[in-house]
Amino acid sequence: MIWLWLACSTSLTGWLAGDVNVPLETVWQSCQEFPDPDDIGACMLEALAARDQLVSAQCARVVGRWRGQCVLQASEAENGSLSSRYQTCRQDPNTAASCRFQLWQADVLALLPGHPDHAYELQGIREVIKAHRLHAKKDNSSIQEDIWAWFWGAWWEQMEQHSPSGRDPGRCNDFPLSIDARLCRELSPAAFKWIDGRLHPPAEHPEGQVP
Repeated sequence: MIWLWLACSTSLTGWLAGDVNVPLETVWQSCQEFPDPDDIGACMLEALAARDQLVSAQCARVVGRWRGQCVLQASEAENGSLSSRYQTCRQDPNTAASCRFQLWQADVLALLPGHPDHAYELQGIREVIKAHRLHAKKDNSSIQEDIWAWFWGAWWEQMEQHSPSGRDPGRCNDFPLSIDARLCRELSPAAFKWIDGRLHPPAEHPEGQVP
């Protein structure tokens, strides 16, 4: 009986997500009824798309990996496919590296690294990395490492702004998943170097660093 009620409830929620006459906030509250967090994020993204509100400003509120998908889809709707944009970058070898950097930097920023609502959840950034790696790996073999370093730099900057503990490596232990906590510990030194590089930039900037 409970299973039947749950099935009906989630089915209704899915229908509401696509009904443009239902206010977005109402649908998003209904999305929380899904027992699977992944379904919650999918429901929220569907609600945005159905109402033509798939813009990066809304993506920070989408949960899980779907936040990354939201950022990617919003960026594509505004700027064209990721594949075509990387192809455009290749047309000028003199600016290709900077062009590629600006592409993935924009998507990472749209995720709002370190935002209090999702500071300890990394599924969104993993989706963004996967998409950019697919299109840029042959141009920059270290793109995954570059994005992670930049992401963690932005993440720690946010932590420093909102916490008196600043660069306390112990914050890595706040991640609920051990794999994410370990990733934080492993990549934080590079992130600190990235932050310090913003304060004292070198004369020339390899791809993945901020001019």
